[in-house]
Order: sequence, then structure tokens, then C-alpha cells
Amino acid sequence: MLKIIGHKRQVEYLKKVRERGTFAHAYLFFGPENVGKLHIAHEWAKLFFESADWRAIDENRHPDFIYLSREKLLVSDNQKEIGVDDILELRHLASLSSNSGGHKFMVIDGADDMSDTAQNSLLKILEEPPPKTVFILITDSLEGLLPTIVSRTVPMEFSFVADDDLIPLLDESDVGAPKKEKILTISSGRPGIAIRAVSDKDYLENEWLFYESFKKVFDSDALSQFLYSQKICQEPETVEKFLFFLLSELRKKLVFNENYGWEAVGSCKEVFNSSDLLRKTNVNKRMLLDNIFLETCDK
Repeated sequence: MLKIIGHKRQVEYLKKVRERGTFAHAYLFFGPENVGKLHIAHEWAKLFFESADWRAIDENRHPDFIYLSREKLLVSDNQKEIGVDDILELRHLASLSSNSGGHKFMVIDGADDMSDTAQNSLLKILEEPPPKTVFILITDSLEGLLPTIVSRTVPMEFSFVADDDLIPLLDESDVGAPKKEKILTISSGRPGIAIRAVSDKDYLENEWLFYESFKKVFDSDALSQFLYSQKICQEPETVEKFLFFLLSELRKKLVFNENYGWEAVGSCKEVFNSSDLLRKTNVNKRMLLDNIFLETCDK
């Protein structure tokens, strides 16, 4: 399994179960966005195939590596969710013989985007999986999944990676010290962000400008914070990015400030729950942001 940043314990486990032939029929990769869950699914699946197949697997077009997400549905065109028709098609494809005579992989990226009906349909095949078929469900949050789905999989958590794991990537890319510091700051333990920032100068600068504006608000008075929440509350992507950087700052306080213990833990939970509400409900974003400022930024 090449080119994986961090997650050494999880990677070693996946290597061992492949070598021993003791892998399960279904795994649930969960954790923050952009930490490498899908990339690891690709890299692990490659261990079951010849090297000539690897590029097709990376591009999600191998006949024995079926990829399903809200952005790449199998049959329907409703990109608000993964519906039951897509899961029925997935079940049909899983029932077919492998093109290569080996194993098949069924990857659902954003598994929490499945409707309840779709999840119940998936549950039927997880309870009686076809031979030589491995399901990998990928999600940023377990909250949107039925407990029965979780119980039929092997859950594997992928968290943020350490800066020490990201630095070799930046060194290989010959990134100078100022740029390296920017990338480490905006990526905050997310390899996917770091990789993009290395090659995309405009992306890096835009993310850095957003981080600087966030930091200014984070360190400012309550009035400025409330004005900021009023400004961005109609921009869901901006709100979610803001929540991530806020969570990152609180994590730093937990690590580096011994006097900021249980308060930071409570604040992190508040931000995490708010981010989940933002993605899955029609919560009032202005009230959500104002409440977060009250609960976190003044501590």
C-alpha cells in the first residue's frame, strides 16, 4: 500500500488481514473529510488485483471496483441523496461474477447520504453477502447511518494526521519554509488538503486568506463576531469551513495550553455537533454561529 500519509495502525491492520485472508465482508471507514479514507480504500483494493488494473481502480472505472456516491450515482439522477434504486443496482452488480475471477469491491462514498430506504435495502445484502465481495462504506459521520448498518460492518476510524506525517510530502515537493507553514496550517492534519495546496497555488492562497480572516474574527470582540456570523450565514460552504478552522484552533488549545482542558473538550463537542447539524438539517445558521461564538471564542 503505497503513498499513504499517516494512519499507520489502520494500514498495517488492512495489510495483515489481506495477507492472512481473514478480511471481513464489510468495512466502515469513518472520520473527518479529506484525511484519506477513500484513498486508503483504493490502495487496499489494489492488493487484490494485478498492477495493470491499478489505474482503472484509481479512476473508479474497474468492473470489479464499483464506486457509488451522491456525485456519481449508478442509475438515478437525484444528487440530493443516494436512493434505493442505486442500492438495488449495487446489489445486482454484487451478485454478478467477478470479471477477473477474484474479488469484487463495492465502495459507497458518503454512506450517510443514503436514504433510510436505501440503507434498509443495503442491509439485506450485508446480512447475506455474495462470496468474494467486499463492501467499504465511507462516511464523515456515523450519525446518519442506521445502527443495524454499523453493526454489520467492521468500523475503522481515521482521524487527523500529525504534521510530522505531512512534512515528508512537502519536503519531496521542494516546498519552501513559508509555503510549508501555510500548508500545514490550512490542512490541519488533512492530507487531501495538503496535496491539493502543494500543486494549486491559487487554492493555497484563497484558503490562507480565509484562514487569516477567520483568525482575525476568532481573536476579536463579540460585536465583530456577531457581524461576521451575519455576513456568512447564507453561505453554507463558508460556514462549514469556518467551523473546521474553529475546531482546529480548539484542538491546538487542547494540545498546547494545559490551562485549557475540559473547556476545550466541551467546545470541540459543541463545534462538531454544530457541523453535523449544518450538514443534515435546516438549522438556522445565524443562530448556530452566534451560539458558537458565545460558547467558544470568549473562553
